[in-house]
Amino acid sequence: MLFKKLFLLLLIFTSAGLWAREWEGVYFEENTPPAPEPSLIRQTLARDLESAGYYDLLEWSRTLGLPEKGDVKELRGQLYTYYGITQEAPAPKKSKKTITIKSARTTEYFSLSEVEEKYILLEGDILLEMKDEEQNTKHTIRAQQILYNQSARTITALGDITYTLNEKGKEEVFTGTSMNFNVDTWEGLFFEGTTESGRTVENKEIIFYITGDSMYRSGEDAVILTNGTITSSDLR
Repeated sequence: MLFKKLFLLLLIFTSAGLWAREWEGVYFEENTPPAPEPSLIRQTLARDLESAGYYDLLEWSRTLGLPEKGDVKELRGQLYTYYGITQEAPAPKKSKKTITIKSARTTEYFSLSEVEEKYILLEGDILLEMKDEEQNTKHTIRAQQILYNQSARTITALGDITYTLNEKGKEEVFTGTSMNFNVDTWEGLFFEGTTESGRTVENKEIIFYITGDSMYRSGEDAVILTNGTITSSDLR
């Protein structure tokens, strides 16, 4: 009799365990979580695609039977197309270049509708300061007249030009009668220009003076002269 009771209890506990395992993870209708919204699925896919590396994207494409050629951008692009997701353009980076008009006797703003360009015309004892936070440089221009093309981001300066570059604790000065300057690349073309540059020769610091009918300074600090001379004596 005792054996039958023990057997019955064992059967009950075993059945209860099987019942629990059978229904484990099963939700009744009132507790069933809602299916994710399509927009949420797309957002999740987009995040996964953006965070995936080259080999992840390659394996992903291989699994879907897509071409396995191209760089990260191409692989990611074809996966966006496959899922019908529009790839959002990256947010434009905030410019770290600033232009400040320190002084000018007159300032005029105007635009040319024919070429859809906006300009600022400065005249009289001008001091213009430009800073590049990313490169940690400061550029200043002194002139009698400056025309700034806001659309093309170029500067044309006339009259008693003095351009000063402060970079990494060093100062470089260019002078000339006129100049053209690109704000994005920091390239400049000086006419009847003069500059000086310090160099160490045989453990001695020597100042070289450079002049030319025209003087082009690249964004990589290279100087190209037309009808130019280079000396180590003061020309002034």
